Amino acid sequence: MYLMAAMLSSHVMDTSLLVVFRAVAERGSFTAAAAALGYTQSAVSRQVSALESEFGVSLFDRLPRGVRLTESGQSLLPAATAVASRLSAAREDLAALRSLAAGRLRAGGFPTADTALIPQAVAAFRAAHPGVLLSLTEGFVRDLVVRLAEGDLDVAIVTGTVPGLLDGLELRHLMDDLMFVAMPASHALAGRPVVHLADLAGEDWIVGSSKLEETLFGASANFRPRIRYVIREWIAKQGFVAAGLGVTLIPSLAAGSVRPDVALVPLHPDDSPVRKVFAATRAGATPPFALAAFLDCLDHACASLPRTSLALGRLLPCRKSRASRQRGADSSRVSGAVVYDAVSPAPLLRMVRISRGIRHSADATMIAPAAAYCALDTPIAAPSGPAISAPIGIAMTEPRTS
Repeated sequence: MYLMAAMLSSHVMDTSLLVVFRAVAERGSFTAAAAALGYTQSAVSRQVSALESEFGVSLFDRLPRGVRLTESGQSLLPAATAVASRLSAAREDLAALRSLAAGRLRAGGFPTADTALIPQAVAAFRAAHPGVLLSLTEGFVRDLVVRLAEGDLDVAIVTGTVPGLLDGLELRHLMDDLMFVAMPASHALAGRPVVHLADLAGEDWIVGSSKLEETLFGASANFRPRIRYVIREWIAKQGFVAAGLGVTLIPSLAAGSVRPDVALVPLHPDDSPVRKVFAATRAGATPPFALAAFLDCLDHACASLPRTSLALGRLLPCRKSRASRQRGADSSRVSGAVVYDAVSPAPLLRMVRISRGIRHSADATMIAPAAAYCALDTPIAAPSGPAISAPIGIAMTEPRTS
């Protein structure tokens, strides 16, 4: 140990020399050590000689058949063994990071992303990489950006509603989050398949900030809501809506968590502010090995979200179902909207007539279980919760009338 301390106090040592020294000491010959290390015998001999020159002592007695440790060599062996073991452990740790058998990832997300998108991604990531410690911090976008810039987060799920807030970050676009209008279930517009902002000009609005550009309206400069209450938390907003105190915008990401006494109506695409959702990272920073895998999980989570979350306000191409064809219904009168009734224990499909691209409510038409009329190749699981009117590609036709 004295030899090791003396050498380290003078200058930095090439630790590979200690690895070679230990291999020779354990095997008793240069030839055997060379075979174990993948070196030539002469290379091993040169490195041992270099180490002896560094210490100024002889570490091995050269014998006719092999070598034997000297007193100095015996003194050095424990330290050399410890160094070699630490180096081997370090290599294993780095290999575990690269293979995602270990490591950590610090993620952050805004509240509505935590209702469905992030939980699905986290669950998939943990199942695939249980050895990686994934932590999650929830916060408002502005706070997440600060924590990301300060190095407290590796990735943050954010939105770009505030101009300039995301400047200087590397952004990966995940999805576009469209809007519902949340209103009391008894509201006169609650039964509509779609609403315009102009229809709500006389309403009291509940928003998350007194600064319009920091709300879900974002850059919707053509409409100035009559702001009555400024409330940041989603649960509190819903309470005010359910009490009949106003209306508010609800992003599609949060639609599945709305309380049953609140009705959701899609905002018309021409009026709907599109909230772009990104995965943000620090520009120029070396990412953790686990980041790429987590971003892939986020992409898959976006793709697997219920289509009611991804297609709000859009009329998707509809096909007649087999049941419709068997009834011989008029193919020119096809519906493309679904209503999930919060009162009924089973999801119901309210048929909606399409005329020149405009959807009209058909309250008097037949109501039937949605599963009977699913026209998609992949069955859709109807969500439970609030009444939702949203196009999801289910096709039905109205029965013939005489």
